[in-house]
Amino acid sequence: MQSIFRPASRREMLGEHSGVDGSFVHDTETGRSDWTFVEVIDDIAHRLRIKSVAEFVEQKATLAKLRAIGVDYAQGYLFGRPGPLP
Repeated sequence: MQSIFRPASRREMLGEHSGVDGSFVHDTETGRSDWTFVEVIDDIAHRLRIKSVAEFVEQKATLAKLRAIGVDYAQGYLFGRPGPLP
């Protein structure tokens, strides 16, 4: 039986990216507490040496804040509507 608390197995579970849920990113201009979650999630991802991805990015101001925090990737309507895979 392999323990999930061994460092090697935890790293394998994490993968290469950590998503910042859109509920924390969407309408962040109105709530300071949501930005705190975004900052903490991004910080944890970087401490674990994985990239952070923010969802629901719709405004240039939101993208600027994400860049200032250090989020690595962003997705959302600011970049285009979702579509079918080619």
